[in-house]
Amino acid sequence: MNCNLPDGIPTTSGFFSLYLQPWDKVDSLLRHAPFPESLADFLGVSQISTPDKMFAWNSRTNFMPLATAGQKPLFANAEDALPTLASSGFNPRATVYLPPEARPSITVSNASAPKIKPRSYSAQKILLDIEGDAPAMVVVAQSFYHCWHAYVDGVPARVWPANYAFQALEIPAGHHQVKLVYEDRWFQLGAVISLITLAVCVSWWFWLRKSRKSA
Repeated sequence: MNCNLPDGIPTTSGFFSLYLQPWDKVDSLLRHAPFPESLADFLGVSQISTPDKMFAWNSRTNFMPLATAGQKPLFANAEDALPTLASSGFNPRATVYLPPEARPSITVSNASAPKIKPRSYSAQKILLDIEGDAPAMVVVAQSFYHCWHAYVDGVPARVWPANYAFQALEIPAGHHQVKLVYEDRWFQLGAVISLITLAVCVSWWFWLRKSRKSA
């Protein structure tokens, strides 16, 4: 499972000690026969290991980029969406599954063909330029987690769970800059409190030192 370590090829699940539960369920679909080709495409799988050879790889050509746009939204609860990902009817290029609670907020009703241009990818930030003649869904094949926040032209936008465990947001027609950024606000608050506490401790230490010299 961790051939990415000696071969330097990243796996869909990465290499971590903890996994988000929705992703863990999606990952299990990749280990069932028949192999879910469309799900592998959505996850950007460009290489698959050869069953009978150690560290031998077969190339795939239909894999999708991390961020895509223009899919038609379909609404399904999690119990129905998960098995669909492994079915032959799953078409991540044309459709995206969103939770039913997203329906009142989503204005997109059909597929479209916006132009999407990635500007930068990093572990904590994704920047995209997108232009389209109609409102569109932007789908990102990375795990949905509440600390990921989206901004369209600097304005906050709602990130929805997509395809059971991933991310999607809606953008209006026209040219827009989309930013997805990981912002753990509780961590940031804790860091600020820690810095203030450190500053108080250092100030107290200098005050005590000065008081002893004066005595």
